Amino acid sequence: MQEGLRKAVTIPLYVIGFILLGLVSGYFAFKDYDPLTVPGRIVRQDVPAGNKVKEQRGIKVFLSKGPKVWSIPELTGQTVAEAEPVITKSGLRIEKIIRLHSDSVEKDKIIAQRPSPDEVAWGSPSQKPEESGARQYGLSLIVSSGPYEMIYSCPEFSGKTREEALALAERLQLNAQLLGTGERVISQRPKPHALIKSGEPVHLQMGGEEIVR
Repeated sequence: MQEGLRKAVTIPLYVIGFILLGLVSGYFAFKDYDPLTVPGRIVRQDVPAGNKVKEQRGIKVFLSKGPKVWSIPELTGQTVAEAEPVITKSGLRIEKIIRLHSDSVEKDKIIAQRPSPDEVAWGSPSQKPEESGARQYGLSLIVSSGPYEMIYSCPEFSGKTREEALALAERLQLNAQLLGTGERVISQRPKPHALIKSGEPVHLQMGGEEIVR
């Protein structure tokens, strides 16, 4: 009876001894992100292979946790200044900005991005997302420069009605500024045939007799 009890006690002690021996003479495993190594495989160790070590010295090894995945935020429609805090919070960075003229997207707004929100970003080896070095995945942004600037010879507005002047200015993408309360244009600035860019203001002085409708 006592002999059996001694065996029952002895076996667990041996097991514990082997575990302790393994911790002392073996290695200490840590986990790290690595996009190129299968999870569970050793990525690196603190003592390079081939180096001599003292008996029972512990060796640190780093096991792969696989790639670190970040979600990509939706940035289209925002300015770069508006998007920057979102990008930083996501653990990403702006790698490239490409500017293109656009008639439909306001100047300085983001037209498109790469990668898109339905894709994922993979972290770089041995980096954690809370470390500044982890922000290695770059975003490419296409940003609107607004429409192309068109240069016109300023048309003759004098004598036109309010509606005619506004329609002509809209067609040429000019910013008509009506001054006065009359129904016809009596003078303008800039003068007719002067060079003017699209979007620039044209000051039209209204006057004359009111039109009977």
